[in-house]
Amino acid sequence: MKKTFIYGLFSERDNIIRYIGKSDNPNKRLKTHIYQMNDSNTHKNNWIRKVVSNGEKLCYKIIEEVYYHEWRQKEIFWISKYSNLVNTSKGGQGGRGIKYNISYEDCKKWISENLTIKSKSNWMLNSKNLPDFIPKNPYETYKSRGWVSWGDFLSTNRVQDNKLCNYLSYEEAKEWIKLNMSNNINSKNWKTVNKNELIPNRPERYYRNKGWISWSDFLSNNRVQNQKKEFLGYDDFINFFIENKIIISNISDWYKFRKDAPIFICSRPDIYYKNKGWISWVDFYKKIIIC
Repeated sequence: MKKTFIYGLFSERDNIIRYIGKSDNPNKRLKTHIYQMNDSNTHKNNWIRKVVSNGEKLCYKIIEEVYYHEWRQKEIFWISKYSNLVNTSKGGQGGRGIKYNISYEDCKKWISENLTIKSKSNWMLNSKNLPDFIPKNPYETYKSRGWVSWGDFLSTNRVQDNKLCNYLSYEEAKEWIKLNMSNNINSKNWKTVNKNELIPNRPERYYRNKGWISWSDFLSNNRVQNQKKEFLGYDDFINFFIENKIIISNISDWYKFRKDAPIFICSRPDIYYKNKGWISWVDFYKKIIIC
């Protein structure tokens, strides 16, 4: 008769079993546990991530070799014998089995009527306090049983930015930003300052092939990458400093000047004008002073 194994996971540092499972190939299953540790914030994955991040070795040992037809009862039995496990069930269901009988829609309804959780991060923080019939990791439970998004699940109507939703069009979003936001926003602080639920937190992804040009265009702040700007030719570049009586006699002067330089003046003339007339910084200083 076919046999399988009840195994336990532990850290080599303390040799204390923290998770019990069933597998036909525990060594392969151990590698899968490590590979999948970032997939979700279950108690098991959080523990495994902590073990790995601390530089400890995750290990397993065979608790019992059992006949296949009895592994469910055996897993339940062994889970009941250990304390402080990171298992979220009493066992006997298998890694791929359906653990919760409540449907996706009924679960959504219960949550909207009984909880005030409005984000994935808040859900994870409060998952320990959920009743037994509500899944701690709803994505894993419902990913093939109706899952749409965290926004749909929590009834906030906010969905992941890379999924279809009723966001403003690219041009509408740009216009709203011009009218309602300051000029100090940039790609780095966008997620922090964006409070409009009709504009995605990852616009460069959502508006790809929907009008996206660049962050500078989206935020209308004229911060364009050098290679996309139209700079003056080399002779006009030199004449600009002469005609405007701008004195640059060292690299420190240049750094001060370029902070507020017009957009048609490149920040690295030594690179942009290479093979276009540029000789050296010293030559540049002399040209704009002597002439």
